Amino acid sequence: MVFLRVVISLCLLMSVYANAAIELVEEPVTKGDISLFGSLTLYFKVEDYGAVANDGVDDFDAINRTIIAALESSSATQAVAVVFITNGKYIIDIPASHTQAQAFSFTGEDKVLWIKGNNSQLVSPQLNRGFFRFDKFKTIYVSGLTFDLETMPHSLSKITAIDDEGISITTKGFPGLNTLAPDDGFFAEPSLTGKFGFFLDSGAKHPSLKGKIVNNSAITVAVKSISKRGDNTYKYTFGNAKYLSGISPGDLFIRMARTNGRGTFKFTANETVYVEKVKIHASAAGSFNATGNKSVTFDRVTVKPRTGRYYATNADSFHLKNNRSIYIDSAFQESVGDDFVNISQNTSLNIESINGNQITLRNGLSLASYIIGDTIDFFDSINAVTLGSATILAIARTGNKITFTLSDSIPAEFDANKSHWMQNTSFDGVVIKNSRFIKSRRHGILVRTPRVLLKNNTIKFNSGAGIAINTENGTTGNFSEGYIGHTITITDNVLERNSFNALHNSPEHEDFAQISMYIQGDGVLSQKKLLHDIVIKNNTFKFWVRKGIYIHSARDVDVINNQFINRVRFPYVPQDNVIAVSAASNINITGNSSTKDNMPSKPFVNVAGNTEHVNINNNCVTSAPSCE
Repeated sequence: MVFLRVVISLCLLMSVYANAAIELVEEPVTKGDISLFGSLTLYFKVEDYGAVANDGVDDFDAINRTIIAALESSSATQAVAVVFITNGKYIIDIPASHTQAQAFSFTGEDKVLWIKGNNSQLVSPQLNRGFFRFDKFKTIYVSGLTFDLETMPHSLSKITAIDDEGISITTKGFPGLNTLAPDDGFFAEPSLTGKFGFFLDSGAKHPSLKGKIVNNSAITVAVKSISKRGDNTYKYTFGNAKYLSGISPGDLFIRMARTNGRGTFKFTANETVYVEKVKIHASAAGSFNATGNKSVTFDRVTVKPRTGRYYATNADSFHLKNNRSIYIDSAFQESVGDDFVNISQNTSLNIESINGNQITLRNGLSLASYIIGDTIDFFDSINAVTLGSATILAIARTGNKITFTLSDSIPAEFDANKSHWMQNTSFDGVVIKNSRFIKSRRHGILVRTPRVLLKNNTIKFNSGAGIAINTENGTTGNFSEGYIGHTITITDNVLERNSFNALHNSPEHEDFAQISMYIQGDGVLSQKKLLHDIVIKNNTFKFWVRKGIYIHSARDVDVINNQFINRVRFPYVPQDNVIAVSAASNINITGNSSTKDNMPSKPFVNVAGNTEHVNINNNCVTSAPSCE
């Protein structure tokens, strides 16, 4: 038995690290308030407007008229509910004249609406439309509904042959799974914003791996050409030989076609959003898109493919941007085509004009969560420098534009391009707890915002990191989403078999793959504007590969009492230390263990030379089942 216990105090630059404990984040926010739905709520039954469950006839018009009638009776103090009385299946066949991204799209103007499903199911034959969009409601509450598509907006087939020289695969399709043929005309739809493929485990050897991204395979595969070879048999040719890495005959190839913005739900500029006991089996894009809301709650929501299928949605399950308060509790999510949870802010691309202490932005609905008194940072993302801060004194809205009058002038250096952007530092925070995130094409939980609690979640079989806290491409300034995250607690989570793809995003991103959890800013250590005040405590990492935790461009981080169990020897990349630290300051790594580790001779922690004030104490690494 090889056993190594590490007790080191490392103080670079001859400085002293006080090792003061960072305060754990308790729940920074609470669930949204839906108390308005009481005894005075007015109920409108979809059956009274002509909807009939289980008859195979389109119910779009009847449901649409029910919602319109309900909203005519609603106000900021009068709650209304649209109710599905029959626990059955309703067909949503959107007419050609309806050009909006979601079937039912409403602006509430401070109204209070409950969509009460009573475990009914809405099914649509449209492959590139969502179901509900709600803007500017005082309260929108959705409960007890299941959503599905008659046909999945992707093709799925089994690999029967691989031609390394021709960089191609031959596949046999599954028409019984209600997926498209690879050459279906839908893939030529002009509305599509993304077409790509990736490889899935068939589950033939290990049923629990059914639908998981194949180890060491690329997760974004561009198809060069498709040719039909016979009944349900097709040849895919690719332009990069690395796209064949890791795959074998018997694996599955899925070709996605998605239209961003056309997910099942879209919520924008609402006071309170509350979604409870909702299930999604299929989506043209993501599941829940929420932008610019004051309070967003997802309580016991499920995203999972229907029995027999392999994949559910074509994009993020939760894509949440510029929301003031986010609460996700007891979610069950399985098999999605991007991140399970992607939380961020974004104002880098919408700035229209700057005049002294006033700044005007386009797409004002996405910033409806901003209020008078909020503090705004003006940030240089390349140099990781805050150019200045100011408080919002007044807010004016004209059409879809919003103008903030601030307490101070916008810094002269702020140029409103992609490398300089503004962010709200006053948002309340995020809670994600008691949830399961299993089998995504990218990350489990991706967070770029302050004041976060991630607690008691199970995150496994994701091709990207189980948990990622980052600022996205800050060294180049090429931001589309991001923020300097801080005051974050990650505790009591289980991460298992995440990040097994050396070709994580594409062949150009191999160095950033196979890390179970990463805390990665892109700041300069001397500027001290980094990800900060982060606690990683009492988490369990099972069957991990390469690195357990990577901390880069961060300060004031505690990594305490985490267990790493059963490192998996993987042939595609070198095995690194359990924890790696670089460009960081004030890092405390104490009481962690790595057991059943096939690299017990490696030091537990690797500290790069550009790091200062590190305390490494009482950690152990061993090939044995325990450190006793």
